[in-house]
Amino acid sequence: MRKTAAPVYIVMVPGNTTTILSVAGVWAYGSAATKTPPIPHISIYHERAGTSAFYEAEIHRVTQRFGNVAHVWSTYAWRRSDGGPVEGRGINSIQLYHDGTRWWITAWIFDSERADNPIPPAFLPAGE
Repeated sequence: MRKTAAPVYIVMVPGNTTTILSVAGVWAYGSAATKTPPIPHISIYHERAGTSAFYEAEIHRVTQRFGNVAHVWSTYAWRRSDGGPVEGRGINSIQLYHDGTRWWITAWIFDSERADNPIPPAFLPAGE
């Protein structure tokens, strides 16, 4: 039996745009009214994003599992320099499947914390 994994998608919402990354390539969409053409490869996304450093660290995790399926809520904080001030936080939502040998990521999406979108206490370390 041949084992395959579903593609991984990462949705980034910086400001007013959404970027969907996948193993096969990157698609960037502007507002609901406009769309930019697909970016053919992730290397082109990196060229357009620049070379700024980005450090992300998990600060809390909630894992829910049923049989061979798991869902992980991974709260993170990010910085522009190693050990620098926290510049933002958010939550990764990761779905996984266990094939009997290893875990495969089947979906990955995240959203950033904002004034109108605070991180709920259940997804923060105790005392925050």
